[in-house]
Amino acid sequence: MRPAYHLVYFLILSLAASGCISEADRIPPAEWDAKAIELATTPFFPQTQYQCGPASLATVLNASGLNIDPVTLAGEVYIPDRKGALQVEMIAAVRRHGRVPYEIDKGLQSIMNQLGHGLPVLVLLNLGVTALPVYHYAVVIGYEPESDSFIMRSGLDYRLLMSRHRFLSAWRKPGNWALAVPPIGKLPADVNVGRYLSSVIALESIGQWQAAQQSYLKVLSKWPENTLSRFGLANTLRTQGKLTEAVDQYSQLLKQDAGHKPARNNLADTLLRLGRCEDASNALEPVFIDDASEHEIDKVILTTRREIKASCPGASSLY
Repeated sequence: MRPAYHLVYFLILSLAASGCISEADRIPPAEWDAKAIELATTPFFPQTQYQCGPASLATVLNASGLNIDPVTLAGEVYIPDRKGALQVEMIAAVRRHGRVPYEIDKGLQSIMNQLGHGLPVLVLLNLGVTALPVYHYAVVIGYEPESDSFIMRSGLDYRLLMSRHRFLSAWRKPGNWALAVPPIGKLPADVNVGRYLSSVIALESIGQWQAAQQSYLKVLSKWPENTLSRFGLANTLRTQGKLTEAVDQYSQLLKQDAGHKPARNNLADTLLRLGRCEDASNALEPVFIDDASEHEIDKVILTTRREIKASCPGASSLY
């Protein structure tokens, strides 16, 4: 049987280490909600030399409910030749540990929104200048209006205060990169659904089926008509052997979108696995495909039809 036809979107992430424009250090108008906030229970892991990446990553992963230390993470993300970690490696490590890495929007309000939602924010800073960068990962845990400063877990500092001016300068140089790592079953604040689902789909690619399933369910609890989440949920259920549940999800999706060919193919395939030959045949009956079609999904459906015929010689609707 051909593998499930799965629509996959990739996030392309790289280290933003290029030069920045001359306006980088200028502070934009303060059009943001500057309320006092501090996530005081956020874990703290003092970094060893060059280990700000693993220490910061351990901070947000533990805040999401995991129990993992920087030493373990260093073996996953630390690159000795660079004496540091790339963003793409940090994101990959989050996924390996069953969490959804979510890149937030590039503005102070986005950071404040995540903090207000109970999520510390991992940021990449350049503490040097463009020509001589000094890259550093830290975790923003709050904001103090009295001093106009952000509060961070950073390096050896349990509670580092960095002025908004300095923070913006250091954060903007590498491209305003910031990452939220919510616990499974919790969406980030002001979530961009497409961006979030791209990251959930990537969980499937490394076999994190249960984490993906729970994440799809959370999206559907808020947006029940989201067909990509419904399709992803059905596929994760099928992969885990929960075939009857997968059939229910494929069927529900097809009620929303009867022309969804991947869902029809996977429904038929799943019904065939359950030994429901007539139902498997009927699932594909509405789909007309020219045998000469070069579309990949059409080829998959034709293969599924042939397998239904081979496995169910007594079925009545075999085209």
